[in-house]
Amino acid sequence: MAEIVDKAILLGLGIENKVKEMVNELVEAGEKAKSSGLGAVKEAENRFVDEAVKVVSETLKHANVAKEKAESMAVEIAEGLADKLKLATKDELDVVEKLALIAREKAEALEKRVKALEVEIQELNKA
Repeated sequence: MAEIVDKAILLGLGIENKVKEMVNELVEAGEKAKSSGLGAVKEAENRFVDEAVKVVSETLKHANVAKEKAESMAVEIAEGLADKLKLATKDELDVVEKLALIAREKAEALEKRVKALEVEIQELNKA
């Protein structure tokens, strides 16, 4: 499932990049035509290019919205799956890690105390 979502996101990114390239090419073509002042035909072409740029820009906006929706859906699916599988969150793991550290420190302190008591017992047995 995650593979499909990854592919959809990558596809969206690829479309976005291609559309950006097309927009840039169209803008450059329009600017070149405007600067050369070649008459009514060129003005018509420029208007066509301007309209094409608008259409491509709108398409790009829609692609971005679709990409954002796909990403949010992927997050929702992942969170739902993690919840369903009862996986621990990062915060919960951090708490467990801190508790383990405290337990380790207490165990080490108890080991030192036991060793000290063993030494004391041995000394008492010698006397």
